Amino acid sequence: MSKDLPPTESNSTPIDGERDWTGAVDKAATKIVDLGMEMPVVLFLEAHKPVTFFINQLFIFLAPILAPIFGGRTEEVAKFFEEKENIEKLIRRIEEKAEEKKLEARLLKWQRKGRR
Repeated sequence: MSKDLPPTESNSTPIDGERDWTGAVDKAATKIVDLGMEMPVVLFLEAHKPVTFFINQLFIFLAPILAPIFGGRTEEVAKFFEEKENIEKLIRRIEEKAEEKKLEARLLKWQRKGRR
């Protein structure tokens, strides 16, 4: 007898194995830009893009050690690093968020100048 399983993280992924990382990428990019770490993170990601497969394998191997840091979500982090396209998406989103932040700062500065 087989029961229909409710959708969970492990059984709700599409058949082709791809997952939509848009929400996770956006959340990570926002956090990185809010911390002012966009430049070092982008440099790190660009430098390590060719070895994303090894990073994926490293996360799988070190999952028990990294679980407290990533809140037990090491499998998700490892899956994210399976594809270089995910790294590209994250880099682009970080750059977009950083540009948005700069534009907001310029607008605020311009508005303050106008009040004087």
